[in-house]
Amino acid sequence: MARFEATLLTSLKATEDYYTSAQAKVNDLGLWGSTQMAREIRDWRAKNFATLKETITSFILSRTHRDLLAAADTRLAQIRDSIRILKLEDNEDIAALMKKADASLAQAKEGYDTLEASFNAQTVPEKPLEIVKASLDALGDTYQTFFDLSEAVKKVLPRS
Repeated sequence: MARFEATLLTSLKATEDYYTSAQAKVNDLGLWGSTQMAREIRDWRAKNFATLKETITSFILSRTHRDLLAAADTRLAQIRDSIRILKLEDNEDIAALMKKADASLAQAKEGYDTLEASFNAQTVPEKPLEIVKASLDALGDTYQTFFDLSEAVKKVLPRS
């Protein structure tokens, strides 16, 4: 992972160098030269910087994402223990919701694992932000299922 971070830093340095070089030329340009340079910078940004920006954003989000997945994993284990202690594992609604939570958390992890494997191999998957979004959506579904489980448990437990 450190190698990929170094690669990103090298790419950022190259971007900085490109803009520094372009800035140094600005004072010597006329109107036509300024128009040409603006086109060149626009084209360069579209070709180089947009992809780099998406990659860096995905990389940063994946670091935060790892912590969110760990928290969800811990929460799911706590919920599973609570349901076992309350002897509610055989309740069909609760069992179905647990299965749904497991599936959505697995889907969230799959997206994260795809990014991690890619970054470890020093490659970038196609449309990394879409992978992050899909994984975070699955994580959101997991937490919604946690809420649904809480409501289902409340319905089953006797009220005092």
